[in-house]
Amino acid sequence: MNRIRKFGVPTPALYLIDEVERKIYMEYLGTHAMTVKEFLYQLGGTYDHPILEQLVSKIGQYLGTLHQNDQIHGDLTTSNMMIKPKLPLQMELLSYAGNGQKMTAQEIAASGTLGDIYLIDFGLSFVSGKIEDKAVDIYVLKRAFISTHPGSEALFDRILDKYKESCNKGHAVIGKYKEVEKRGRKRECFG
Repeated sequence: MNRIRKFGVPTPALYLIDEVERKIYMEYLGTHAMTVKEFLYQLGGTYDHPILEQLVSKIGQYLGTLHQNDQIHGDLTTSNMMIKPKLPLQMELLSYAGNGQKMTAQEIAASGTLGDIYLIDFGLSFVSGKIEDKAVDIYVLKRAFISTHPGSEALFDRILDKYKESCNKGHAVIGKYKEVEKRGRKRECFG
């Protein structure tokens, strides 16, 4: 996670790794943070809200930055992306005091500012310069989007557009992704 943060992709900060006690101390994203999955569910399955342009832009950019630096997440799903909304100061102070109510997706969308997206759960991550590995990472994300958020194909396509802009081998990776997707479809049809 520290290596990925250095590339400019938000992840929770690691404060301490206690090998003796086998504990990890890391940044708490706050009571208002929610998964991208939860955010999309709360929006009610509508994928045309203007706030979603910020969402697809950040996901595409961060995925492109990961792959540009040969980092493979290994488990890209909307459950492994957290939205940390940008809060008004008063709400942030109430939240730290334990008095604030969690923001809803509608409130975040109404604010006009998404905040930031943090990638989490790097248990399956690895380093690879192979285009195939990057394509499989994208394929996993697509499968997660389609199975968890029916009707989100256009949203996913916009993520790929942003990805191509932020990864210098983006076009090659997307080409390979289409091959991986065809193999996946054959496997589903014919076992």
